Amino acid sequence: IYVGLDKVFSATFSGMAKVGGTLVDSYNDPASPESNWAPYADISLTYTYLPGSYVQGGFHQDINTTSVATPGSDYRLTQYQETSVAYLDVTHQFNRKLTGSLIAQYIYSAYEYGAYNGDGENSVSVGVNLSYQFNRYLSADVGYNFDELFSDVDNRGNTRNRVYFGVTATY
Repeated sequence: IYVGLDKVFSATFSGMAKVGGTLVDSYNDPASPESNWAPYADISLTYTYLPGSYVQGGFHQDINTTSVATPGSDYRLTQYQETSVAYLDVTHQFNRKLTGSLIAQYIYSAYEYGAYNGDGENSVSVGVNLSYQFNRYLSADVGYNFDELFSDVDNRGNTRNRVYFGVTATY
């Protein structure tokens, strides 16, 4: 449940905000099947500096699932993580056919319940992408993403490098 507001401040500057809560129903936890509320927020500002080119920064707060489901000393299972994300997206249209983007994110997640209740994870993600539109039916993408996870949970931290390319056909 949330309430939201979209505001256009000028032809080049706009903002958006949604705030509320998420109902979490932990019916599958045999030690404590209960419902809880978690905070929800999605806030961003966008500055369009040229047609097709913009800078967007924002913050997102929500819950997410996790693969860690270790029961705590009270036998409750880990149900989810509360996650906060701060991000920056810079997209630049070099010409009608070529667009590039740089996206950076900082993510903090805290486990709810279970053996790691309150323990956190920090992660950093950076991605660059180029997209070329051959015609209205065919485009190609190439990019690189770097992700690093720092976790309070043993053996969960990792570093990942991804390179990708693809072709999209639309009809």
